[in-house]
Amino acid sequence: MFTNFSKHSLKRLAQRTSLKSSELLEILDRKVYLNLGSIPGFNSAYLLIYIHENDDYIIVIQDLLNGTVITILRLEFQSLLIRKVTKQDCQKIKEQTLKDLEIKAKKVYSEDKKAPKKFLITMRYLDENNNIKAKACLKLKVSEKIYGNSMDELLESDYYKKQLFDDLLKIANSKDIKKENLFDIIIRDKVNEPLVISLKNENIDESLYLN
Repeated sequence: MFTNFSKHSLKRLAQRTSLKSSELLEILDRKVYLNLGSIPGFNSAYLLIYIHENDDYIIVIQDLLNGTVITILRLEFQSLLIRKVTKQDCQKIKEQTLKDLEIKAKKVYSEDKKAPKKFLITMRYLDENNNIKAKACLKLKVSEKIYGNSMDELLESDYYKKQLFDDLLKIANSKDIKKENLFDIIIRDKVNEPLVISLKNENIDESLYLN
């Protein structure tokens, strides 16, 4: 399962946690979470995650079929979940997270890792036969003032929040790609793991995932 984010979840991530998207992506890909289960009839898992930096916990709701992170919940929402998060749950994921951090600390990372020079954005869409097609559409030069110096900074920029998706819709329209056929976008910088943002189900009603 390939982890990707809904636009809604990226907004909630910034509002409700201290994590960056790249950090959450790594946590999910390394499976450093406690699966609390799912609601019958929903293909969505409730994943308890411990944030070591500020001794905090969050719950990530992830679609089990396509890997999309649907939303992020604070632990105080737990009374609305399928079951309450126990002290034992919190202790278990905390120990798992600290152990994973120890393993990561022992790894030797290259000190000369190159800084990204540009962001490459690819748009994926469904064609008339319902096949997924991809089209490279934007190259953004890394810029501290406009786009930021990293993928995380790009997501925090005014350009991402106010203009990027309008630009993508204009490009799609110029290529005769219908808005409803847009599937997702992939942001790459040739240095870090690509970030995939789903363009399906943008208007998410969190109450559907709460009890």
